[in-house]
Amino acid sequence: MFNIAICDDCPHQVDNLVYLLKQYLDENPDKKYNWELFHSGEELLASLDCGNYYDLYLLDIILPEKNGIDLAKDIRARDITTHIIFSTASADYALSAFDVSAYHYLLKPIDTEKLFPVLDKIISLLELNDECFFMFPASGCRFVKVPFSSIVCAELANRTIVLYLTTCEELRSKTLRTSFLKTVAPLLEDNRFINPHKSYIVNMDWIEELTGKSFIIKGNREIFIPRYRYTEAKKKYFSHLSQRGINMTGIW
Repeated sequence: MFNIAICDDCPHQVDNLVYLLKQYLDENPDKKYNWELFHSGEELLASLDCGNYYDLYLLDIILPEKNGIDLAKDIRARDITTHIIFSTASADYALSAFDVSAYHYLLKPIDTEKLFPVLDKIISLLELNDECFFMFPASGCRFVKVPFSSIVCAELANRTIVLYLTTCEELRSKTLRTSFLKTVAPLLEDNRFINPHKSYIVNMDWIEELTGKSFIIKGNREIFIPRYRYTEAKKKYFSHLSQRGINMTGIW
């Protein structure tokens, strides 16, 4: 199931997009998606900051208070992987659309010939890349959509969570109101993540070495494993390697 956000302050244009989406769904009953309507950038960002996320954004460029280009920049700050399509009556903003990695730029009036081929391509990409995402409660009262595959580890530090990413970036959460394990529970539901220490969650895909007392992960960061957790941590890690087709014969 895919989620689509439509942001346009013109009722006529919104009605047209909804009509086209319903027509597309009728013609492609195997495609499952929902859409939600927003009449301003602030309204859409408020939804994102409540933890909602969307696989595709259909954004008008001329919007009240915050134009579509600036809105797309704010969306990108929360989600670097999503797809954005701009719609506008003018081609003047086409170059700016590339600055925020927009997937497409549609000139109004939008019809089936313009929209449907783009939807076909985007939905095909989404189906091929069925990635899992962690809605990270970042500082500044916002949620950031982070692909599981880009997370190296999560660390509990002074009642906040620091998320270390494969890009060498770090994200820090707002002050936790719930426990560390409850906050990161979505990660632990995925069998590539392990909890070798009470203050760490580690993506086993990014473990580079297992020593007699710790994991060495990407970035040469060392995660110590308490003695009482070591046997179980080693067992889970070796099982993970085996599932990836790595032969463990002769090790220990």
